[in-house]
Amino acid sequence: MVHNHEGYSEIEAADILSEQCMTEEDDAGAGVDCTAIFLDVFKDTMFESFAELQTKMDEFQRITGSLYGKRNTKRFPAESPYATTLVYKSFAYECYHYGTHNCDASIQRVRRSAKIGCRSRIHVSCYRNKLKIVRFDVKHNHDVAPEHAKAYPRNRRLTQSQLAIVESMFQTNQDSHAIKDFIESRFNKFPSLKSYS
Repeated sequence: MVHNHEGYSEIEAADILSEQCMTEEDDAGAGVDCTAIFLDVFKDTMFESFAELQTKMDEFQRITGSLYGKRNTKRFPAESPYATTLVYKSFAYECYHYGTHNCDASIQRVRRSAKIGCRSRIHVSCYRNKLKIVRFDVKHNHDVAPEHAKAYPRNRRLTQSQLAIVESMFQTNQDSHAIKDFIESRFNKFPSLKSYS
């Protein structure tokens, strides 16, 4: 097939580091380089299914404390044989802090944004009927640690079944501190007490 653009190189990893997550001071400012952990978790860059890739991505996020979301997704059509296994033709995992917030002066209300210019991104494409990591940059311009990940809203939310259990505890007039401790130990979620006020 003839393409009108440059192809992706296999895997781009600037430096293979001996330490796990390194803090670096360079032109982009202080940050955390998780390349060594990424290369350790993703020894293989080809995946038979999206579920297999997502399992590895979840492991990487758990170990590093980073948080990624899928962006620029291109799904297979519903009638495709790959719609249920590979799910996507291509997409990118972007750090929760990827990009910058565009402030619109015409809007009166000031909005907070988690976007702080991080460039950490992992590109995934379908190649030979498998999902392949074609390019990655896992250097963050902010602190990344498992203890920080607890503060992200996604990691504090309860599922519907967990929420039902907690609501039944509130109906029995249990102490909010005891309920918070229960949630942390049982569900490994770290809500603030303000959530229950």
